[in-house]
Amino acid sequence: ARKLEERVYVFEVHGIFQKPSAIQCNGVRVTERNEFEFLKTKGNGFYYDAAANELFITASCQSDSSYEIEVSLSQAGN
Repeated sequence: ARKLEERVYVFEVHGIFQKPSAIQCNGVRVTERNEFEFLKTKGNGFYYDAAANELFITASCQSDSSYEIEVSLSQAGN
């Protein structure tokens, strides 16, 4: 069986108590989605579930490549 050249990774982060102000994957800003279901169909993106304090991020990356995800949270009062 051949290995996929590109994969879509889904990251689920628990304990995020505020909506991120920005998210980047390998230096490219990731788009916020209004619904979790859009992550499955719209490519790279993120969805923040405030009720559950969970952040979901999808990223398309080359198999066997390294990648970096940066989550920016705004400071209180800003």
